[in-house]
Amino acid sequence: MGSAPAPTITVTAPATPSTNRLRMLFNPASLPADVRARFQHKQDRKILTNVIYIAFNCPGDPCHNLHHWIDTGLEKTMCADGTIFFHTPIDEKMVMKNPVPCKKDTHASIRRWYQTFQETLMQYGVYVRPLWLFRKNHGGEWGFTVGDGPNDDLPTPLRMTCQQSSTLIYQLLSQSTMFPPGSPLHDVIANCYGNGLKALKAILLRSHPAFVDEPSTLVTTYPKQKDKSLLEYKMEAEDFLQMRSIVQGHSRELDDPGELDIFINNMKYNTFVQRVTWDGRRQRAMFHKHQGDNCLKRSTRY
Repeated sequence: MGSAPAPTITVTAPATPSTNRLRMLFNPASLPADVRARFQHKQDRKILTNVIYIAFNCPGDPCHNLHHWIDTGLEKTMCADGTIFFHTPIDEKMVMKNPVPCKKDTHASIRRWYQTFQETLMQYGVYVRPLWLFRKNHGGEWGFTVGDGPNDDLPTPLRMTCQQSSTLIYQLLSQSTMFPPGSPLHDVIANCYGNGLKALKAILLRSHPAFVDEPSTLVTTYPKQKDKSLLEYKMEAEDFLQMRSIVQGHSRELDDPGELDIFINNMKYNTFVQRVTWDGRRQRAMFHKHQGDNCLKRSTRY
């Protein structure tokens, strides 16, 4: 009998999970109660409180009393503020295609830019520390730690991801168009010598409560609209309230009647807006029309 030819064996590599696919399969109801509560709070875009500095309370779960939660399938990690990071390969092409430049280098602008930068890059598998999770005197040059100890911020499986992320982040931050011309941040980046996560912490040194010697001095004065657009002013006001919550523990939203009064008082055309919204803001049945985004829309209309 003639020998038959050996069969051809085709090896098919498993499909690499995409962030979008993992998001579609994600079911928040499957999360432990404390993890689910923080996730929902983050999704609702509510002001974060000092709870984010407390370890997860998940009795019976391996992540009980840790500052992160990682699922058993190792597909995702939940940070202490409710941010979910899906474990997918870094999409370097998309990262370099979406650099997210910082157009202003004022303290408030840097904080807002950082959050947009973080959310954008995490979509492509790059780990950027969520802004409000930095803790005072913690984390070394990155501002956070990786490990399985009770005070670590991320689990050990993400160490390599963070190292790869740091290199790519530095490439982005080193671009000449990333910061305004003449900004001192260009020199700040250059002094970090290829360490992107170190550079991100350095950018925040003067504008983040965790790195300022007297953080309460960052929240002594409410922002005023002046020549800013109404949207930019609202974003700055929300940034102020969020920072005050972290520094002093006050967690009132812009929807709070007292905070809304101050917000309107500091508008460019405050007298007019106060007059046309006064009755509605004082009538309980109409108050919902003068809260948060609704107030912004009505003020723009006027």
